[in-house]
Amino acid sequence: MDIIKHFLLPNQTRVALCERTNLLPGITFQNPPYAKAKLPRGSIPKQLDRHGRSKVGSAANRDNEPSDLLTTTMPREMNDSSKQSELEVVLETKREDKTPSVTVAISLYNYQDYIVNCLDSAKMQTQSELDLIVVDDCSTDRSSELARGWLAAHHSRFNRCLLIRHKSNQGLACSRNSGFTLARTPYVFVLDADNLLYPRCVARLTAALENCDASFAYCYLEKFGDMSSLQNTKKWNPASLQHGNTIDAMALLRKSTWEEVGGYSIMDVMGWEDFDLGFKIARRKGWGILVPEILARYRVHRKSMLAQITNPNVKKLWPYFRSTYPEFFTEGTKAE
Repeated sequence: MDIIKHFLLPNQTRVALCERTNLLPGITFQNPPYAKAKLPRGSIPKQLDRHGRSKVGSAANRDNEPSDLLTTTMPREMNDSSKQSELEVVLETKREDKTPSVTVAISLYNYQDYIVNCLDSAKMQTQSELDLIVVDDCSTDRSSELARGWLAAHHSRFNRCLLIRHKSNQGLACSRNSGFTLARTPYVFVLDADNLLYPRCVARLTAALENCDASFAYCYLEKFGDMSSLQNTKKWNPASLQHGNTIDAMALLRKSTWEEVGGYSIMDVMGWEDFDLGFKIARRKGWGILVPEILARYRVHRKSMLAQITNPNVKKLWPYFRSTYPEFFTEGTKAE
């Protein structure tokens, strides 16, 4: 049985999404109660070799046993302060027979109602070889427990599975940076634990990056939950950044791009770290390629960080962007 959903894009183009009922077996697209996320600042791991590989003891990890805590320091290019934090490697499994080109990096904080569905959607990717990294930002619910159980049961699907846990809550930017720092692949897909991927997502975006020199690739997103619509329908245009963010964090980035721009910035008000990254990429003349297909699902809910933290503080964020990236703001333009 097929369910056809039609969406009308801003340019009046009608897009049809054919959603087969058995497309994502075991995944139910429900909207359960959402846990409030309070995300203060933090830092990212640095104990890596020159290839970006974690210098963690392998014996415990091969047995899927928790390793000792690692004391790590945030690189100065990521944050002016060199504040130390601690990182626990909860579980790591790996195979040596394959060399994937993509890591799916999931940021997790108090998403016990969503993390399993998110992981299931990563497992169902048609991209045959994948690495998977889950960064738990010191969740206070069962998120880490559920993620560990899932990885222990399904790690054979991936070349490398890694679950790490920040000893203290570090914030979204640091969770993103931890995932990128520990990734060993040239491409990293950014995914939050309350969102979902359709099976062809990673493969289609990887193909796009492999056939051009774009800094990142992104696709149409199907919004679900409290609203139903499409997102990410506009092509990359750095001149439009002054008017607002039109591209979600859910994208496939070159790890080299993340390194070149200095990673995600630690901001006073969280939620627009990805928007900030867009400015940093544009400043270096990078760009993004749009794959005009519905390949992922973005959950909309009233208790999200965007609704609870970011949107109420928009007036504080725009002055930051205008002062940090003045070359993108034309005189007299007022950002809303």
